[in-house]
Amino acid sequence: MGLLRYSHVLASLVIGAPLIPGAAMAQSRHELIIIGEAPIGADPDLLRPVSILGDRKTWVTNDDYPAEAKRAGETGSMLIRVSTDDRGRVSDCVLMTHDTSPALNQTACRLVRERGKFRHALSSEGKPVASSITLYVSFVLEERGIPTVSPGAPPRGKYEQTLRLVSDPDWSAASPTDNPSGNVVITISASPDGDGQLRAGYCHVTESSGDRRLDAATCNVAKAARYEPIAPNLPDDKLLQLRILVRWSHGMARHELPSRPSGTPAAIQGGREALLAAAAAGTVSENGVVAAVLGPDGKIRCRILRSLGSDETDRAVCQYLQSKVSFKPAEDVFGRKVLETQYLEFDP
Repeated sequence: MGLLRYSHVLASLVIGAPLIPGAAMAQSRHELIIIGEAPIGADPDLLRPVSILGDRKTWVTNDDYPAEAKRAGETGSMLIRVSTDDRGRVSDCVLMTHDTSPALNQTACRLVRERGKFRHALSSEGKPVASSITLYVSFVLEERGIPTVSPGAPPRGKYEQTLRLVSDPDWSAASPTDNPSGNVVITISASPDGDGQLRAGYCHVTESSGDRRLDAATCNVAKAARYEPIAPNLPDDKLLQLRILVRWSHGMARHELPSRPSGTPAAIQGGREALLAAAAAGTVSENGVVAAVLGPDGKIRCRILRSLGSDETDRAVCQYLQSKVSFKPAEDVFGRKVLETQYLEFDP
């Protein structure tokens, strides 16, 4: 049984990726060639996707930078798609996007083919399968920070209702002409204008209807409505926001306001003890991360983000979670049961 840590996190686990905008900057020793895993393109139906095995920094040295490209000052970044067989061996390498020269492009795939080591993917049944992984490769010639995203870091702060609706929006004024149907959840943010009046300056589509026109129409009407703080004398730096659920049916709409100030997280029955029992279902030999997707239907979907050490343990832990562990689903501010992902970290 290993040491277990878990948290209620609603974001995806990602590993530092220079091509992903908005990432924080972290200082690193000066490496001329940087290889890492890009958080895109993984097959969601896999129990365990392909992952980098061991220390990727051993795949390259600064001497691998093509001499002519270095003299010419050629730099840049690329995304490559690496295919692996059911034993984790590289079977193909394809350039996806790049701003680099042919010499750097060829070097990236050559290094991955010759030195890359990967842990093979597992199907939803726990069997080794061929799959692929997306990597970023950056060639740099100057000392600089390397963008990273910490595992499990949520993209936004926790929602807290601080606004109330004063006037009902006129939804009929903005319905698209073909009278579509769908549900939209929006979050309105407001701030005082130059005259001290509260204005809804931003509308974020928290849950899309699947129709961009309907989403945009919903936001346009909601921003024209009037709002006020839910309580007087809120701190100046307090974010003023309100979440609204709008149900459209054949061009007509009605809205629902939150029935509670914040949502409630999913609760695993048995808590930590139940999760430790899951860890005991196998032999944890490596620091691993499991994503437990807790559905509104009461079912758990398990995904191995970082192996616990072997195919057998990965399968056993997921099988235990999916068949033995029960939970109370999370609920949003409208009282609806919603999906939540909890990340479980196991240490040997």
